[in-house]
Amino acid sequence: MGLPVSDWACLDSLFETTVTLAAVDTSTSGSLYGVPAYSTSTRTLNAHHTRGRRDSRDQQGMAIAVSGTVWVKSTATISPSDKITLADGSTPPIVNVSHWADENGLFGARLDLGF
Repeated sequence: MGLPVSDWACLDSLFETTVTLAAVDTSTSGSLYGVPAYSTSTRTLNAHHTRGRRDSRDQQGMAIAVSGTVWVKSTATISPSDKITLADGSTPPIVNVSHWADENGLFGARLDLGF
């Protein structure tokens, strides 16, 4: 029996960039215009970002086109309503999140990005 995936140090070399995540602030209802408010405390995570249009599914199972995918190795819980800032400063919407777990628990997530 091998090591749990979360213990594979060789995976670290795949995460060649960083992204910043800000959780949506659920303690407020957002601005007067319905724009969501985000936490001022952010998390910077090592990530792997692939660009390219492809088909995916949103949280409701509807077929959608995505502009890219970000993989992060983190135990943080990430929601599609969170705000992501890529290394180039852009902030595409997160349209789907798939968390990964092994026998040690949560260790990463795949984030599909919208346009």
